[in-house]
Amino acid sequence: VFASLAITSASSFSTGVVGTLRTFYQTVALGAMLYYAVGFWRGRSSSVVKICWAVLASAVLQSVMVIVEWRTGWNLWHDDTWHVTGDMRATGTLANPALTGAFIGVGFVVALATLCWEGPPRLRRVALVMLVVGLPALYATKTRGPILATLIVAVACVLLSRRTRMIGIGAFAVAALSLALFWPQIRDSSVYQTRV
Repeated sequence: VFASLAITSASSFSTGVVGTLRTFYQTVALGAMLYYAVGFWRGRSSSVVKICWAVLASAVLQSVMVIVEWRTGWNLWHDDTWHVTGDMRATGTLANPALTGAFIGVGFVVALATLCWEGPPRLRRVALVMLVVGLPALYATKTRGPILATLIVAVACVLLSRRTRMIGIGAFAVAALSLALFWPQIRDSSVYQTRV
């Protein structure tokens, strides 16, 4: 793996140990964690549950890292490329805010689906944590595409579930009313003017 990294991305090695570890983590470690969770999991849960658990656990971890970066400016790789004054966008441990937002969005939707369709109890606990930390983390990336995609799929997920349809309609109505009431303040905010 390190030989492959040396051949394909020499710039990572020029940044020292941190650059090498970052490239190794981004190209190998995330996938290996998912493969391990699916292929070698001990227990009786089905492969779908294993995949959901791996996605949720890693999305929770990534969301926590993003929230820490958003509030403190610190991330594991000490990468401040996306920390522009007045428009700080968190990346967590991934390469850029768009990748981070997409990954957190996938975790958020898997969590919502787990709760809407009554997944296993152990998975539901992780899903609840993901919903709590995923929403502010997704905002902290300030990336339009993943936020919009997550919103569309989340609304569809909630409305398609018989269990949560009325809750979804109520939440949609509250969100629409809030947007209408706070539109002047939203429009004047720097996030709206620079990102939306």
